Amino acid sequence: MSFKKVAFAIAALCAVAASPARASVTYTYTGSDFTTFNLINAASSPSIPYTTADYVSGTIVFNSALAANLNSATENPVSFNFTDGINTITNTSPSLTAIFSFSTDTNQNIISWVVDLNSASPTQSSFSIQAFEASGMSFDQGITLICTASSTSACDGRNPALAYQDSGNNSTVAGVWTSSANVVAVPEPGSIALLTTGIVGLAGAVRRRK
Repeated sequence: MSFKKVAFAIAALCAVAASPARASVTYTYTGSDFTTFNLINAASSPSIPYTTADYVSGTIVFNSALAANLNSATENPVSFNFTDGINTITNTSPSLTAIFSFSTDTNQNIISWVVDLNSASPTQSSFSIQAFEASGMSFDQGITLICTASSTSACDGRNPALAYQDSGNNSTVAGVWTSSANVVAVPEPGSIALLTTGIVGLAGAVRRRK
């Protein structure tokens, strides 16, 4: 058996070893620019306030596409990353609470949603990012709250007198979702064993022919 024939056979076995592709799905959200703002204790602001250039955006990764005809179904993503233009909250953020709820149509398109993310840091600050749309009502919001008190206990009650708070939102224009599949071919265990056996056998055949 020639080397070319061996190479061709190995290539064929490799093709057999590849299982049907498995795909996770990334959903990307793009919100509308903030139009309304609220500042508390703005004079002591330790951060940059929200502006009309800020908006909620982010990505969510699921193991598979959302099912059709969901009705306010709570979903658990593999990972996520959202920003409001100033702060970013991910699945690895500290003191995290995250809610993802979706409704879909017969074509699996997202038609209403709730994304509610909250994270607190050891520096007595907290961040919130929300995106909401249901029954024609939409609301995107980013909130930064930073306690200016010296003690953590004084910050626990979030007394407005002890905190700087800034928020920006858009309650008139809903954001947009897009999705893309992340395809990865994964060899099946049985196919890997077949590939290994085939290669060993072909190698032996070549040695016997010499």
